[in-house]
Amino acid sequence: MASLLLHPECNLRFSNRMEHHEKISTALLLMATSIGASYAQGEYPAPGRLEGTTAFFHEAEGPQKANKSYPAWYRGNAPDGLADKNSLYHYVDLIGPKSFVTKGHNNEHIYMGTLELAPGETYPAHSHPASEIYYVISGEAQWFVDDQSQTVVPGEMIYHRSLAAHGWRNLSKDKPLRVAWIWWPEGDNSVLAKGARFTNPDLFNSRDKVQPFAVPLPKVRMDASDNINGKYGEYPVPGRLVGTTAFVHESATPKKATKTHPAWFRGTGENGIADENAKYFYHELIGPNLPKPAFQNSYLYFGSLEQKSGYTYPAHNHPAPEFYFVISGEAEWYVDDEKQKVKPGTIIYHRPYAVHGWKTTSKEPLRMLWAWWVEEDPSVLNVSAKMVNPDLAKDEKTALPYASPIPPVRIK
Repeated sequence: MASLLLHPECNLRFSNRMEHHEKISTALLLMATSIGASYAQGEYPAPGRLEGTTAFFHEAEGPQKANKSYPAWYRGNAPDGLADKNSLYHYVDLIGPKSFVTKGHNNEHIYMGTLELAPGETYPAHSHPASEIYYVISGEAQWFVDDQSQTVVPGEMIYHRSLAAHGWRNLSKDKPLRVAWIWWPEGDNSVLAKGARFTNPDLFNSRDKVQPFAVPLPKVRMDASDNINGKYGEYPVPGRLVGTTAFVHESATPKKATKTHPAWFRGTGENGIADENAKYFYHELIGPNLPKPAFQNSYLYFGSLEQKSGYTYPAHNHPAPEFYFVISGEAEWYVDDEKQKVKPGTIIYHRPYAVHGWKTTSKEPLRMLWAWWVEEDPSVLNVSAKMVNPDLAKDEKTALPYASPIPPVRIK
């Protein structure tokens, strides 16, 4: 991936910023060789990109897969777990453990990608030990989780707790259903290697028999100590806990803007709420200490974000690892010393303390999914982002989407 290249106007602005910081020593530009190094601007260290790594990957670069243990009528005829024209569905790995993400970003603490289901087709009821969410990007489906069923549309998030039985049917006769998914461990990384199993494998022998729900439907549990409902396939299915749900649409949650961001960017809304003056807003869908209808989870923080055309999200960083996935719109994106034009299907991986920012370049708003997750210390999800150059973020005209000075590349 190419290093940061700036057009003439940006070069002039960068030069001006460098003159503004001319008292910074040459040694400062060569530091940040470890995570503990300090950076001249902002509260957090900025270690810089490790040589040979990149923050960017597009799903078109990854192979389209279909689970090789699925029957051929469903997965198609491609070898080695790949999808072909006969596949009724396919998925693409974007970030996850090295053992099965061969193209994309590697991380042992989260597994994420996209999935597409053909028009009118059913994804059969199944379960797995890892917790999971789905987010509907486009299309409509009838979605089943344990004893619940709901029609889901773009903007819907579905939360599958560990071993919940789930499946869905594409309601469109001519358009594929497109979704993003995330698996994550909750203290036990080994769950990411334990694949999904059908709740009713005898019903998956043909297209005529397949069902998107468990048979019989799991019973509702009155409290967490209730016994499981029995065995469906290889995994137990405990059933839904009374009073809980698997569904939330982003429109049911407030539009937020970080209250510590400058007013020109976050707007004039109070208590972290975005208003008509905000240049961006985000929805929180799952994470620690979130109010209903969002879901609470201490290991994953996930939501969506929208930014208006032509505006800059100033350079910032934070202790939590993060990815963004572009749903619509385009932007110039900066991570440490890298720059790339991102478009729908691009995932951007921010390692802890990586400096990042972007500018929306499309006429339409930039819409994205984002996630923070726990790798060792759960407290990182509660530590907010900080501007890397707070003196440059005070004004819309001076705000930069990259650090000034740019963090140097680390050799090791």
